[in-house]
Amino acid sequence: MRVQCVFETRATPDQVFRAFTDFTPRRLETWRDTLKPENYSLHSSGASWAVVREGSLRMGVVLPYEWPEPYTVRWTILESNFCACAHGTGVLTVQAAADGGAQVDIVIEERGGKGVLGPFVLGLKSLVGPAVLRAASKHTLDRIADEHRPFGRDQMASPVPGRALGEWHVGDCRRLS
Repeated sequence: MRVQCVFETRATPDQVFRAFTDFTPRRLETWRDTLKPENYSLHSSGASWAVVREGSLRMGVVLPYEWPEPYTVRWTILESNFCACAHGTGVLTVQAAADGGAQVDIVIEERGGKGVLGPFVLGLKSLVGPAVLRAASKHTLDRIADEHRPFGRDQMASPVPGRALGEWHVGDCRRLS
């Protein structure tokens, strides 16, 4: 299953990039419409990466996010309760839009639905995923622009004790409870 959505937002490229790379407790406020506190935990983080558990509804994943270059964020599924591990990736790219806002391009690829509901979830995501992802992301980013919220690197959380990003392996996959 491949989902792609491209949209423009009133948020600046910097605001978009910071919204997707801010893993402080502020993340729960930023993404409050789609990310619930009970489905979020920061495993570890650094200057250009973070490993988090997040999800919505009853779908949860553990993802290492990386952003080695500005305005691009990549992630890979390490654990999932609906998709086979190591069978999901995503990339977000941000560019300046002509009106001062940003153009956002999100591509998510997942395969290998697991369990009884996995194939159903992936099928449903392929049908409604682009519209839902676009609407939810645009709503959040436009709200950030309207609030003129700055995001600073000094607001990043300290790394949580645990394994570094390079220590995560496909063999670490396990079922989420």
